[in-house]
Amino acid sequence: MHSPTLLRLTPFALGLLLFGCNSATSNSSLGDDPVGTVESGNSETHESTEDTTYSEDDVVDITLSGAAIAVEDSGADQVSVSGTVATIVASGTYRVTGTLSDGQLLVNAPDGGLVQIILNGANITSLSGAPIFVQEAEKTILILADGTANVLADQDGYVLADGEDEPNAPLFSKDDLSIYGGTEGTGTLTVYANYKDGIVSKDGLVIANARITVVSENDDGIRGKDYLVIRDSVIDIDADGDALRSTNDGDDALGYIEIDGGTYNLTAGADGIQAVTDVVIKGGNFDITTGGGAGASLSSDDSAKALKAGVYLVVSGGTFLINAADDALHSNVALAVTGGDFAISTGDDALHAEAELTVQDGFVDIATCYEGLEAASITVAGGDVRIVSSDDALNVAAGEDSSGGTIAAQSLDIEGGYIYAEAGGDGLDSNSEIVMSGGTVIVNGPTDSGNGAIDYDRTFEMSGGFLVAAGSSGMAEAPSTSSGQASLEITYGTSSGGGGRPGGGSSGSTMAAGTLIRIESSDGAELLTFAPKKAWQSVVFSAPSLTDGLTGKILTGGTATGESLDGLYSDATYSGGTERTSFTVSTVVNQVSFQ
Repeated sequence: MHSPTLLRLTPFALGLLLFGCNSATSNSSLGDDPVGTVESGNSETHESTEDTTYSEDDVVDITLSGAAIAVEDSGADQVSVSGTVATIVASGTYRVTGTLSDGQLLVNAPDGGLVQIILNGANITSLSGAPIFVQEAEKTILILADGTANVLADQDGYVLADGEDEPNAPLFSKDDLSIYGGTEGTGTLTVYANYKDGIVSKDGLVIANARITVVSENDDGIRGKDYLVIRDSVIDIDADGDALRSTNDGDDALGYIEIDGGTYNLTAGADGIQAVTDVVIKGGNFDITTGGGAGASLSSDDSAKALKAGVYLVVSGGTFLINAADDALHSNVALAVTGGDFAISTGDDALHAEAELTVQDGFVDIATCYEGLEAASITVAGGDVRIVSSDDALNVAAGEDSSGGTIAAQSLDIEGGYIYAEAGGDGLDSNSEIVMSGGTVIVNGPTDSGNGAIDYDRTFEMSGGFLVAAGSSGMAEAPSTSSGQASLEITYGTSSGGGGRPGGGSSGSTMAAGTLIRIESSDGAELLTFAPKKAWQSVVFSAPSLTDGLTGKILTGGTATGESLDGLYSDATYSGGTERTSFTVSTVVNQVSFQ
């Protein structure tokens, strides 16, 4: 018997893109390195090695004391103080210490140099605007001094100039902004946003080795317009809107998010991580809840996805605990999982792409969803995918391009890996074709005769791998007769060939959930020992062991001991079953039935 080991890493390609988009041209391929390919299409960030280097001799100290601000004498030409507003007017390095009960740190430095602000136990509240507002600077760097706690807070109303709607966050920059932890990364920044967003850059935003908490009562948590790049940080966000967001929709090379390492606890009323173009995640630990979680209700206009990309979504590593009211992973073009460990509960699809979805490696455990994997084309080339769905487990269906046109359904390709599907609707469903050349697939399909464990519109070409699919018999289908590997289509309680579909049938008789089906050759060698999790009438089985001319028998019931996974036994010791019928492999699809 073929054991359910993982077959992995065939070439990864995305060739269905029927419209232009960032990081790719029409009909392009992401090749074997999707992360590298997507990154090459995005702009370089504003980071440089000089961002966090400075001399203590050059630091200008700004001290906050309730309603007063003091600047050391050496910085008199660099900082202007008016009441409770301190304005940085030139590039340089500034250290901010103390508490300001109602005021602002304003950066207006048009000289084109670097502005570095060291938050050294700074607590700034503004009752009428943004506590820190970067109005003009080539680049501003915030450094969280080691061992310090820093707090920014606003109120629910800003006093803005006529016609202006910015700033709108406690930390707001019109230019490039970076936030870095200190040498040891032990400083913290907490942002209480009562007006709109928490942290905003209208250009690029980079966060590295930082500890940041954002509570945003009315809008987004952290937003970078051109890009949001986060590395090795601890980010806690509770936001009414999106948790992490990038918004530039005017440049194909911008509007992206990249995350590499760190810990992220994200609770969002809308999307968890959302980019206009690409989302690339290389690693990190993620705990994401959106829209109230999988059991919540959403209106048709709401979006509460955990990971959402307008173009490409690529995940190559990390651990993810996702509880989403909407899709868990979603891309308007293509989605690739090349690594990572996912535990997913969602009220909609678990992994969804409009054009192409590929799983190349990783562990994807979907505890609850509407549909598991859905796209116009799906490729499983490796990894371990486990799906419990109320509707289809894997569904190849027409998608929608950026102009609202239709992307035709292409194919479900299973090249390797391990797939376990427990479906309320169809198990493997393609509105076009299915191609299986390797891997292990176990399907516990529907118990109603309106769906099937396998459902395809054109052909199912089976040339390799191990497949067992159990379910109701009314819409049952087996691989196509043009396949290169033989299969058995076994039906209980009816003669084969009915039900209005090739090989289908219907009957009120069912085998109880957990009832073993045993297939063995005439010499007693095990071909299949399987205990379906649901009541069943039909079992479709295909494996390399079904060679031409093989004879054998089918038994049900009894007991089995030995190693088992998902009801599938390897090298089982089987006894006590009832022999139902015999068979001979004489053609590609061999139909067998018993009463």
